Amino acid sequence: MSLYCLPGLELTFSADLSPLEIVLVAGGRSPDKAWLRTATACRSVWAVDGGLEACLNAAVEPTRLIGDGDSAQAASWERIRARGIPIDRYPVEKDLTDLQIALKTLGEEKRGGALVTGCWGGRFDHLFSNVFSLVGSWDWGARVRCMGDEREFLVCLEGEETLSLAWKTPPTAISLLALCPVCRDVSIGGVKWPLSKASLALCRPYAISNEPVAEELNLSIGEGRLGLYLTWESPKKEGC
Repeated sequence: MSLYCLPGLELTFSADLSPLEIVLVAGGRSPDKAWLRTATACRSVWAVDGGLEACLNAAVEPTRLIGDGDSAQAASWERIRARGIPIDRYPVEKDLTDLQIALKTLGEEKRGGALVTGCWGGRFDHLFSNVFSLVGSWDWGARVRCMGDEREFLVCLEGEETLSLAWKTPPTAISLLALCPVCRDVSIGGVKWPLSKASLALCRPYAISNEPVAEELNLSIGEGRLGLYLTWESPKKEGC
């Protein structure tokens, strides 16, 4: 059993996971400054290229900088170099994204568990890549389970696992997303529309926009790779 404590969330996994020791800050939408400072407290911080700007703006000093330097300001890179912080510099033209390189490095170095933030916003193809890079990190040995910020959060489960998730502020919507062709024996409680031993297909995502009815939810899966998505964004009303 493993417990991950994050700003406003407490996650208890049945799986024996590595302690949550590292935060990867990517170059997407910057998390709230206070949220980022809380999430990174007592944890190592890896800035992934453009994520360096989010770190510096929140007065969070990274312990490592990874990337090709095409999105963070040159002055910010030099500032990190002057402080003697380790930098892993890669060419702009490469097969893997900066985030994928950081995730692969986690696996190769057999580091602890990690949270990915700075991963939302922007183009759909970037978000798609971020989500499935998270899942792909398991094959590299990184086993990263969480990506999110104060507005959106994704938790991943695999195989015969269970998760209990408690929150301080209830999310406005809860969705289950198959991250493989089929997830089987999926059950969820603590929501308006519970499921019991259901099958969810990647090509038919119907288990979305659920609502919380308790202070926590319980989720289990028998087979597959499953994403639990939470959002605290207010739903937008369609105009006339």
